[in-house]
Amino acid sequence: MRFLALFLLLFVSCALPEPVSPDEGVSLSTGALAQPQGLWTSDDRLYVTNANYTIEQGGVVYGTGQLSVLDRAELSELFRWDLPLKNPVHVQAEGDDLWVLCMGDIRRDDDGAFYVAESGGLVLIPGVLN
Repeated sequence: MRFLALFLLLFVSCALPEPVSPDEGVSLSTGALAQPQGLWTSDDRLYVTNANYTIEQGGVVYGTGQLSVLDRAELSELFRWDLPLKNPVHVQAEGDDLWVLCMGDIRRDDDGAFYVAESGGLVLIPGVLN
């Protein structure tokens, strides 16, 4: 039984891809992967949601949320949409359409309690996968 567990551990660890360094593709401090929240993949592209936030005295302040499309092989950004809602956390395809779930702008008041400063919702990007 121990042999099987060791074999599975070695098999899984050997099957994992090597991490991509910031020098090989998209920078991890700016651009499409600076503040990633969600990911959906297709055969040749990666769809990454970006929260676009800053950290200030009162906490996190969300800017315009974005959805970036990256070439899967090169990790180069092909296109970026600015979204009408803040704090996108998930992207999902349905047919030829993309749906992006945005949580909205959540802040902290002077007493430390969180509150919704701007509501979230769903953003539909129709027909982009055809």
